[in-house]
Amino acid sequence: MAKFETKNPVFRKFKDAQENLVTEERQTASYKGIAGKVLFFFLFVLVGVGVSVALLKSISGGSDEFIDAYIIILIAAIVGTFIFSLLANLIPKTTKVTGALYCLFEGFLVGSISYIFGSVTQGAVPIALIGTITVFLVVTALYVTGVVKVTNKFLNFLIIFSLSFLISSFVMWIFVLISGYEINLWLVVLIGSISLFLAILYLFMDLKNIHMVVEGGFPKESEWYAAFGLTFTLIWIYIEILRIAFIILSYFRRE
Repeated sequence: MAKFETKNPVFRKFKDAQENLVTEERQTASYKGIAGKVLFFFLFVLVGVGVSVALLKSISGGSDEFIDAYIIILIAAIVGTFIFSLLANLIPKTTKVTGALYCLFEGFLVGSISYIFGSVTQGAVPIALIGTITVFLVVTALYVTGVVKVTNKFLNFLIIFSLSFLISSFVMWIFVLISGYEINLWLVVLIGSISLFLAILYLFMDLKNIHMVVEGGFPKESEWYAAFGLTFTLIWIYIEILRIAFIILSYFRRE
């Protein structure tokens, strides 16, 4: 059976699942099963998007009531996504439920942000959707054809790059708060682009993890972990592209 090693927080428990496999015949993970569960999770995202957009549309834009509703949705979404993503990572066996709830709250976040950005700058949401699909297809093609190989060196680079980006971002925001320095618009775009690049690297890692789970004969329930990891990354990519598109479109339409 293939040896599986990963430091991805969503997939870390897979190694234990593999070691606990028994010799008796049992159902194992499949690409079809993972794809179905990804669609299951995105269904909850769409429900969250629909609820948040419907709520915001029912309130007059620019009014105090609208602003209050927007803030409430954002706070609920941030708290909900944090709690349920943490539970999904710490207790992988609950991913079917906690992952679905995470996606529901993430839908609130994505829906509210998309609604505001789309209202202010038309074109940002379609660009983000098309961009996310394009990134997924390109990354999948590069991985499947072997143009990009996810090796131990790739994983080590990803860890170092992630830590460096997180630490640098934290230091920068502390500096801004203390000094009162006004962040340049293009600096925000640069940071968003780096974050997008990081998300794309994690997408390669997700595909590698899915490949190892299926080819390694992991148990059927492992599909939920794999599907959640991929869903998590794709939403991350969408938000980053949406943010970059919004900033760039807003800038050029002011000219």
